[in-house]
Amino acid sequence: MDRRPRPCGPRTCRAGTRLPLPPSYRYFLAELGSCEADGTDFLGVYRTAAMGDTLLGTVEATLDARTDERFPRELLVIQYDGMGGLVSLDTAQHDADGEHPVVVWDPGSGDRGGPERLADDFGSYALRQCGRSLPDG
Repeated sequence: MDRRPRPCGPRTCRAGTRLPLPPSYRYFLAELGSCEADGTDFLGVYRTAAMGDTLLGTVEATLDARTDERFPRELLVIQYDGMGGLVSLDTAQHDADGEHPVVVWDPGSGDRGGPERLADDFGSYALRQCGRSLPDG
């Protein structure tokens, strides 16, 4: 039996969360599904044989975050920051290209005026994160 995760596409993610996906994240899902680069994990959307039809990764993380009433419903979780924060796409905002900013939410975000903005879009955020693992040169 094949136990490897089966990647799911952008349509599955959107159906699971009911949130729009920006072009750069759709491309990531279509090309990679999910990935890890030098300890930086980017959630994708996938299923495993053990979990059956349950959508894991971004869908599961987003739905789990929604159990906290403070978590904004328009956020789509794409990564855990390792300090209790949820790196997310803010689907309530978008630019002319349909890209959503990347923000980090934690339970105290509301007291500080909302999630902190990390990048204008997923593509630039992912490139910056992955670039940290490359040697200077």
